[in-house]
Amino acid sequence: MRQIGMDEEKSFVDERILIGERLLQKDYQPFLVQYAKRGIPPSLRTRMYKKILYAEITQKEIDYYAQTYELAAKWETALDDLVMSDIYEICNDDKYFIFQDMMEACVMFFFRDRQVFDLMKLKPHAPIVAQGSNDRPCGVFPQAGTLPCQHFSRYCAPFCYISDSKEECYFIFRAMYCKYFC
Repeated sequence: MRQIGMDEEKSFVDERILIGERLLQKDYQPFLVQYAKRGIPPSLRTRMYKKILYAEITQKEIDYYAQTYELAAKWETALDDLVMSDIYEICNDDKYFIFQDMMEACVMFFFRDRQVFDLMKLKPHAPIVAQGSNDRPCGVFPQAGTLPCQHFSRYCAPFCYISDSKEECYFIFRAMYCKYFC
């Protein structure tokens, strides 16, 4: 069977784009998954992954990202240096150095996003619950409920190629991580 990325004949690519557009209009996830097995043309990748992963980005998500990102920029966590060194290592690669800003925003935000823990299919481990002065729970650490591992940024890096904005990249990556990577 012919494959996008291997068979770049114009008629084949045009046919795949036409089929992909029709499937995106039908909006039925199993058909989209089947279609993706033979490769997705670059012009359809963002829209296709958003539909496959149920990562549609609404104004509500954009507002959530902006508010949480603004709060996160004001305080530092114990994980920040570890995460940043991992990002710098990945961005040393010729394939990813142009995406350093996007990767920093996505990966740093990921570990501060409290929704990640709720969205994960399987929880890798229980987060540490912080207690206030009255012995009542006042938060969890890390907020995402998962600890960074070496080369964690490599999970996020390919999504920078298909995304036009930090928010879009983040929500597609988060959906993929929560559904498949954990």
